[in-house]
Amino acid sequence: MRTAGARSVDKAIYLGVGEMHKHWACAMGHMVHGDSDDELIRKAQEHMKKEHGMDISREEVLKAAKAGEH
Repeated sequence: MRTAGARSVDKAIYLGVGEMHKHWACAMGHMVHGDSDDELIRKAQEHMKKEHGMDISREEVLKAAKAGEH
């Protein structure tokens, strides 16, 4: 029998070492998802620029990112 933890490990292996699905939300609650840090950062930065006219650093996105699954 597999557990939820095993699923997370399988997903991490599939995505590559150190690459797990992550979520990030702006202060207004808009959620972005990414299967890599680069994807998450790109989407968060695009959202902040387009919707809020602001820049956000790579470090700020990663600091606020949460691991997650769909």
